[in-house]
Amino acid sequence: MASEDKQEIKNRTGSPLTRSDYEKLGQQLESLFINFDPSRRKIFWVNFWLGVLRGFGAVIGATVGIAILIYILSLFSQIPLIGPFVNNIKHTVNTTQTH
Repeated sequence: MASEDKQEIKNRTGSPLTRSDYEKLGQQLESLFINFDPSRRKIFWVNFWLGVLRGFGAVIGATVGIAILIYILSLFSQIPLIGPFVNNIKHTVNTTQTH
């Protein structure tokens, strides 16, 4: 049963990987780790800018999401139970924009 559970890894052509394929893969991985020479300053700056861009994207995404939510709620301003709540939100947004 153990041999039936074993799955073969196939290459791009669909045939099973051979020993030479595994050796090439090992050489490529070894080359990757040997040639990888990060400096602390470079890692710091890359991570810093990634954090800034993620934060910027989150702010833009939240702004668009809230704008869409307010637009959808404004469509329900004539419904009796939701209408006063929606009108209150619209009034708050309009007074905040003018000040």
